[in-house]
This record gives sequence, C-alpha cells and structure tokens, in this order.
Amino acid sequence: MKHGVKMEYLRQVRRVLQSLLNGGNMIGAINTRAVSLVHYSAGIINWRKDDLEAMDKKTRKMMTI
Repeated sequence: MKHGVKMEYLRQVRRVLQSLLNGGNMIGAINTRAVSLVHYSAGIINWRKDDLEAMDKKTRKMMTI
C-alpha cells in the first residue's frame, strides 16, 4: 500500500510540473493534489521519517529539472 501511495504521489507531482503554471501556483497545486494524498493516507499507513524525506528529495529533484 505504501509503495502505491508513493507512486501516485510522484505521478501527481510530475503532472503538476508538466503544466505551464508559474512558481506560486505550482507549489499550491502540488500541495493541493499530491501532498493531500499522503496526508490522507497518514491515518492508515505508518510513514517513517526517512520515507517522507526520500519523497521530499525526489520531489525537490524533479522540481529543479
């Protein structure tokens, strides 16, 4: 289940980054679409700190490319 949520999170981030939004709207869209997915699953899945940090690193790397 955790792997599926990670993949869906990264897919949502990738789709937002491919849109032609400016910086502020892009961050807002990521927070609305992708982060809410992880937040919703937090009550079901026990996320470890290193899992969340790895997802954060991947997101930041995708944003700089």
